[in-house]
Amino acid sequence: MEKLRILLVEDEYIIRLTLAEALGDAGYLVEEAQSTDEAMTATLALEEAGQRIALLITDIQLAGPTDGLGLVRALRERQPELPAIYVTGRPDAIGKTHMSARDVFVAKPYLPSQITSICRGLIGTVGDAAPAHASAGGALDTTMPAAWPASSDNPSSRRTQ
Repeated sequence: MEKLRILLVEDEYIIRLTLAEALGDAGYLVEEAQSTDEAMTATLALEEAGQRIALLITDIQLAGPTDGLGLVRALRERQPELPAIYVTGRPDAIGKTHMSARDVFVAKPYLPSQITSICRGLIGTVGDAAPAHASAGGALDTTMPAAWPASSDNPSSRRTQ
């Protein structure tokens, strides 16, 4: 059985590299892109090969004419039920964007383990009968704090030496 494929769109190289490695370690295939143009090119190439992405993870603030919000809209024209994880260092960037049950917002900084946990909740992993947080009725519990408070209790704000 083929692993589930995630499209990771992040313009900050170190963040993209670290998260891609964590997602790979969690059992996912990861397609990386640093811009919306690269993401669309990768998506089209996958479609031509008869493959699809199971989940999109995108930064909201991206260089170029289209941001992460526009990328989600464009990809959902091709794949309407595509779940998305939006990440940003500017929580105000989400604005009044309509978020559905298949959308999760995560403020930077975050731990890669937070993202892999959300991925399991949204799409599960290969061999799962249902996503990890699916209820008996099939609805996903994707609740996640919209922004972690800045404190020593915040796992996202901890720094290691």
